[in-house]
Amino acid sequence: MKALLIYLLVTSVCTGVFYGCFRLLMWKETCFAFNRATLLLIVILPLTIPFLPSPGGWSWTGATIPETTFATRLNGYSTAPPLPVANSGISRTGVPEDRGAKERPVVRDRETVARAAEIVDVPVVLVTPVGIVFWIYLFGAGVSFFIFVVGMFRLFGWLRQARPRRENGAEVIVLPGMVSAASFGKYVVISDEDYANNREEILTHEQGHRQLGHVFDLTLLTVAQIVFWFNPVIYLIKRDLREIHEYQADDYALKRGVDARKYQMLIIRKSVGLQHFALATNFNNTYCQTKKRIAMMNTMRKNGRIYWKSLVYLPVAALALMSFGMAGNSDAAGSLTVPEGWIKAGTAPENYEMGVDPSAKKDGKNVAVIQSVEAFQSGVGKFGTLMQMCLPGQYAGKRVKMTADIKSENVTGWAGMWFRVDAKNSRNSLAFDNMQDRPIKGTTDWKQCQIVLDVPADAGKLAYGVLLDGEGKVWFGNVSFEIVGDSVPLTGMDMNPNIPESPENLDFSK
Repeated sequence: MKALLIYLLVTSVCTGVFYGCFRLLMWKETCFAFNRATLLLIVILPLTIPFLPSPGGWSWTGATIPETTFATRLNGYSTAPPLPVANSGISRTGVPEDRGAKERPVVRDRETVARAAEIVDVPVVLVTPVGIVFWIYLFGAGVSFFIFVVGMFRLFGWLRQARPRRENGAEVIVLPGMVSAASFGKYVVISDEDYANNREEILTHEQGHRQLGHVFDLTLLTVAQIVFWFNPVIYLIKRDLREIHEYQADDYALKRGVDARKYQMLIIRKSVGLQHFALATNFNNTYCQTKKRIAMMNTMRKNGRIYWKSLVYLPVAALALMSFGMAGNSDAAGSLTVPEGWIKAGTAPENYEMGVDPSAKKDGKNVAVIQSVEAFQSGVGKFGTLMQMCLPGQYAGKRVKMTADIKSENVTGWAGMWFRVDAKNSRNSLAFDNMQDRPIKGTTDWKQCQIVLDVPADAGKLAYGVLLDGEGKVWFGNVSFEIVGDSVPLTGMDMNPNIPESPENLDFSK
């Protein structure tokens, strides 16, 4: 979703820059075929730039868009996951297969438990700004597509009812009344009056549209208009391309022996007309377009300098490629893509890059990576995490084991997997483990890590992920959840440690 929106934005910016160069340098040139090809390339080329390798190392796929939710703001909560516990003095069981402890862990430091319970919430139903923009985009594209389909149904319905006449390879449809002459593929529509008085000029003009394949240009622009309905540059390109089509059709007609003076007078008389369909080329134009068409007919063609002007696109295209191309190095800044359903969070998420690492695999499957940035700002308790939240669902009332494969490189602080069970309609935690009593440090090879927690039947949410505290790099993959029996020992901390059954030592005698 986010990558699609960034892609649409990047291509729109590139299209706007290329089109600005065209209007500035090439629009007044009379090499119509070259201008037509340039406009089509301005539409097509930006679509490919984000997928080409960039020498600059920047990647549009890793651009950051805030994930703060409207629901979060309404509840007054932030999006940070649980705080890492430092020097806890917590006695826990280890990972079952490593330590084999059977007793539930005992917590000696109540303050540590309180800190671990200071967990701010992330709503399960995420209504993000990115999501809202995405649905607005889909709505606009849907409306544009609906308008196009309605217009095509009208056009084909009109063609089915008509009885065309075969002339010069075209199906000519003669209609009564004031109808603007137009062509669509092999069909040419003309009024009965024009057929009687201006048949040769109009049919030759429309034959030029058909022979030059202008309908394919308009088809491409119509599709682009549906996909990029929000981009005004696409509408300007389509307008300019229609004008170039008319210049080419006029040139075609004059080269086929049509009387120039009579043809120009006909254009003037038809300067006000109707334009019915997006994919149809129309003979009639506005008064302003009519002046341009007549001026172009009387202008001597000078095509040499346009080729020199087109060289300006080389540095512009290179700049666009460096700015918006795909980074070839997965370690380059911003080159990681946060996978769908995951949230980049923590007390200092700006210190880290997170997402799917395209250069790494585990058992042939994708893995995610959390890595510190070059401009890392050190500090106590500053960490980043890639996390998710979900409803308890099938795990409610069960003992659940979370498993993941984790690998580290040059971790200066510590890293670990974490799993938290939240109460319903409350910010309290019912169970929690972040592996701080068995942290991952330094450089380690792939290792399977496990957390086992009880999920009460009345639990509200499950939160989980992998965190990195300090500098370094940590990969993780093969994340899974499994319901296990009560014989599998717990790894989480006791959320109610050593709480007496009644008040005690009220006179301070002990």
